[in-house]
Amino acid sequence: MTKKRSKINELEELKLDMRKISNDMEEMCGILNLYMYEDLNYRMNTEFNIIKSQHEKTMLDMNKMIQSIIGSMQYSKELIEDNYSYSIKEDHLLRECTQLHENVRILLNENEGCWWSRLATSVLWGRKEVL
Repeated sequence: MTKKRSKINELEELKLDMRKISNDMEEMCGILNLYMYEDLNYRMNTEFNIIKSQHEKTMLDMNKMIQSIIGSMQYSKELIEDNYSYSIKEDHLLRECTQLHENVRILLNENEGCWWSRLATSVLWGRKEVL
């Protein structure tokens, strides 16, 4: 899913770059035309196109930034989901660990009880074994 999103973002960036190049070409043609024609009206239209081109570049940059933010938000969402998953796993493992500690404590108590029983039996029968 992330790779697909990455490819889509890359394609969008390439489209934006193509539009920028096209706008740059248009701007250069406009500049050349300014020097070729001295007609004030024509120059004003060309300057308007240059300003329009700059505006489009700014808008393309903003769109690129928006795409980047969307990608970052998606990645953030995935990290939050992963973190939640790990949190659930950690909780489960902590419960298991607590249960194992409890089982060990119970077994140690039983072992101690058996040891005392064997000691009492040995004393009753008069054995001098080291337990």
